[in-house]
Amino acid sequence: DRDVYDKVSDYLEPLEISTEEPEIIEIDAELLNNPSFDRYLEYLDESAEFESSQAYGRNVYYLFTGNAALVERAMNSTGASKIFLKKVPEFLKNAKRIGLADALKPGILNQINIPALKWEEGDVPPLRALIKLAIYAGRIDMSDISQNFRSAYEVLAGGALPDSLTLKTILDGTADAVLRTRFALRPLLRVSINQTLQFFQNMTRMLSQSV
Repeated sequence: DRDVYDKVSDYLEPLEISTEEPEIIEIDAELLNNPSFDRYLEYLDESAEFESSQAYGRNVYYLFTGNAALVERAMNSTGASKIFLKKVPEFLKNAKRIGLADALKPGILNQINIPALKWEEGDVPPLRALIKLAIYAGRIDMSDISQNFRSAYEVLAGGALPDSLTLKTILDGTADAVLRTRFALRPLLRVSINQTLQFFQNMTRMLSQSV
């Protein structure tokens, strides 16, 4: 996770961005829908808190979307913190939206779309890096996607690099399911659930001490 995070950071951090305008990162609760839901949620929450504590994470808000029962479960879990909005307040009604969602779902127009493969139990998703990419996606000029952003996307898509036009259609929500799935962001690896939970425990402890 650290190596991937560092690679993504090396590509993204040289980009000039402004954090003056608020943005909302919408996370599809169905990405977490496996028997270890609460443990994935806890790691997601710590990752979001860590990224929000960084300078580039200023004015970033988080919202669960998707299946209503799963959203409610996430918001009522002991692993969910105040960092996730219960509802969108008035001052954020016009904020830019960046959706991190199951690649099998269609894209949503008028927001930035980042498709990801659903996390099965035992998958190790690079959550800090995914969130960092989403933050930057909301801050860069989508009419002229930089090579640095494309390279960061490639790292998280498992080495699959879409051309500029294809990446634009993925991000603007007009790509079909084949492209969304082909270039979806992927877990780092799949290991035994015990190894995954140990990794989450170690990372959660490290992140909570860093915030």
